[in-house]
Amino acid sequence: MKYFSKLIFSVVSLLTPVLPFFLFLLFWDKKIILNYADSLRRIRIHLEELSKGPVTHFLEDVFLREKNIPVQIQGSCTQCGNCCLNKQCFFLKAAEDDKLQCGIYGSFWRRFSNCNSYPLHAHDIERYACPGFSVIHITPTNISRPGKKVLTETAIQRETA
Repeated sequence: MKYFSKLIFSVVSLLTPVLPFFLFLLFWDKKIILNYADSLRRIRIHLEELSKGPVTHFLEDVFLREKNIPVQIQGSCTQCGNCCLNKQCFFLKAAEDDKLQCGIYGSFWRRFSNCNSYPLHAHDIERYACPGFSVIHITPTNISRPGKKVLTETAIQRETA
């Protein structure tokens, strides 16, 4: 899967000069074409962040639906933008009160991205130092009868940045 993700990334990287036109057709946002040079710069930054692991994550964990996920993830989005490729996502927009928001949140195409599944597991939360979500793990603990185990919930405590 790792080599397949590298192949996908390489092909997309080669298509960088035409990506603004493709994105314009997908999202019908004329700013992408009108600001072509800025769009190219932002796409290159986006692709560099994608090369750090999110493509492999999408193929293995989202597309193939990894089975080893925690029992429960709790919390909610704080609109910090960390999970948006460390605030480098092409579609990330500034909102009021120093918050960030997804420029394609309501789009049909968003459901086919990593974003639609975030956070899937603890690695997602740790990778982006997410302040809004935490993982509740199930860990085995012994009970009074020898040889028997019972599962109890233990929340992971994380330091907030």
